[in-house]
Amino acid sequence: KSDPTITRDERPPNYHQLLVLDIVKRLYHQILSPKSEIRPDHFTYGTVLKACANLTLPRGDDDDETLTFIRQVFSRCCEDGQVSFGVCFQLRQAVPTYLYRELIPPEAIDATKGHFIMSHLPPAWIRNVKEKKRFVGKKQ
Repeated sequence: KSDPTITRDERPPNYHQLLVLDIVKRLYHQILSPKSEIRPDHFTYGTVLKACANLTLPRGDDDDETLTFIRQVFSRCCEDGQVSFGVCFQLRQAVPTYLYRELIPPEAIDATKGHFIMSHLPPAWIRNVKEKKRFVGKKQ
C-alpha cells in the first residue's frame, strides 16, 4: 500500500512490485466478492498465481503474507474445482518447493522429477475445469 509519508529514498527496492501485488490482491478479492458478476475459473486462478510469481522475490520464503495469499488462492481454486495444468504450473513457479509439496498431494507429485501428475489430483479439484486439451504434434 502506498504511504505518502515515505520518501523516495526510504522505499524498499521492490516498492513498485509490492504496489502491483497489492493491486492483484485487491482485484482478486473484488472478483470473489458476492457483488461481483464474475466467477473465477482456472484461467483466473492461474493468472493470479503467475502475477504472484512474477512480483515476488525469487523463491524466497521471507514474505509470509504473500505465501499466505497464494495458499488461499490455491485453496479456493481447489474448492471451486478449477485446478488445471496451468494452475499447477503457476503454483510451482510461485512458491518454494516445501510449500508446493505441502499443497499438492504426494501421490500427484513425480518423486524423481518433482513434477505434478494431473491424473493423480483429486477429482473434486478438477471437476469444473473447462479447457481445450492440448495435443502436441497432432492436428485436432
